[in-house]
Amino acid sequence: MKKSIEKIFLLVKTNKVVLLPVLLSTLFLYLMLDRAYYNAFIEADFLHFPFLIEFIEQKKLDSFFTIFGEHLVPGYNLFLIVNYYLFDLNVRFEFWIYFVSVLLTAIIISLKGYKDRLIQCKLLAVISFLFLLWPTHAQMWGMALASVLGVFLWVLIFMRIIDGKYNYVTYILILINTLLFDGAYSAGGLTAIFLYSVFLYKYNVRKAVTLALASIFSGIAYIIIISKIGGLHPLASSVGGFFDSIKFICILSSSPLIGNPLFDSIGCSWIYQIAGVLVLGCTSIIFINKLRKANFSFFELLFLYSLANIFFITYARARYGAEHALGDWYITHTQFIILYFIVNLKYLFKSHCYLVVVVSLYLGISAIVGFHFIWKKSFYVKAWKKHFVDQSSLIINDETYLRSAKSDTDTMIWNGHEVKTSLLFMKRHKKWIFTNEVNDKKIQ
Repeated sequence: MKKSIEKIFLLVKTNKVVLLPVLLSTLFLYLMLDRAYYNAFIEADFLHFPFLIEFIEQKKLDSFFTIFGEHLVPGYNLFLIVNYYLFDLNVRFEFWIYFVSVLLTAIIISLKGYKDRLIQCKLLAVISFLFLLWPTHAQMWGMALASVLGVFLWVLIFMRIIDGKYNYVTYILILINTLLFDGAYSAGGLTAIFLYSVFLYKYNVRKAVTLALASIFSGIAYIIIISKIGGLHPLASSVGGFFDSIKFICILSSSPLIGNPLFDSIGCSWIYQIAGVLVLGCTSIIFINKLRKANFSFFELLFLYSLANIFFITYARARYGAEHALGDWYITHTQFIILYFIVNLKYLFKSHCYLVVVVSLYLGISAIVGFHFIWKKSFYVKAWKKHFVDQSSLIINDETYLRSAKSDTDTMIWNGHEVKTSLLFMKRHKKWIFTNEVNDKKIQ
């Protein structure tokens, strides 16, 4: 650990020129997230409160393995317990989990890529870091917040695998991340690891088999637990038409760069579709060429994580329409498609110079246009969250409010009766917005 820290300090010391854009982008991400922050529990946050209520008031763990459709998401329950005891259920705690997880993920990937010469120049390392902090990464909550930590853990796991650390620590991390944090998105991580084990089989049979078994065992454990608790989501009924699925795939691939406010504002999906075709085409060329040369690195694992998840998400969600592919929560898992293009720009430029110039110009312009709308939207997010928090007093105090509510947008975007039960629990224990009745403890 000490040697690793010393290497990082040495790398920073010898590359001071990159510090300014790195620090500015970190500050910018913080300010963008802070602008949208509000101490609000909304939507699927309330999915986890039955567990918290049971744990605090009955000292039971029966509901620990929270499920949502095909997602097994107990990791957020751990966050809630810590938040309850240390910070009175202040959502600022979740803000810091998100910010630190995204920042550490960006730092580790950029340093790993540059140190191992997987990223071929300082400029591309800096651009990679900037992209990983690009403001399409809106603050997540609930199960999506647990997935952000899950992606960070996959990055650590992939590093260990590429560095040849095939041991119990790696295998336990795979199992823990699959069962606790990354939900059904773990399918992307397990698929990437399994495919890598197939590649590895030619060079080391024993390590390849143990790695494959670790991924298969984790996947089976996930399926057994979620089937026993609530049954698997009927994914087969969710498959869309062929062309709708292609459109969905393209939008998933480009949304980490462009974001969703552009679509919300002007409703044109062709910008995303063209960007998606260009990115998938270029990254496919790079990936195939590298496999031909038996070059399977850390970034190939990241690429496969995102690519596999893009196909799994499309299979499960394409029937909901193209706009569903623009969900903020997907960007955490699909972002490495764009990253793979960025880190291989120099490699691609050598053989496809004009293609790289055209694609880079289009993606750059699309990103700038998308950022314009992200910036505009950021002014309204806090007020949007405050609107739902203001509903809490009506839900608790007005007996007729729930009966008159026309949809879940009137009840903090969740089932009104479940929300009321959760709010009454927090009021009884003087947590969240009710904490001021006792003290004024806050996370600074």
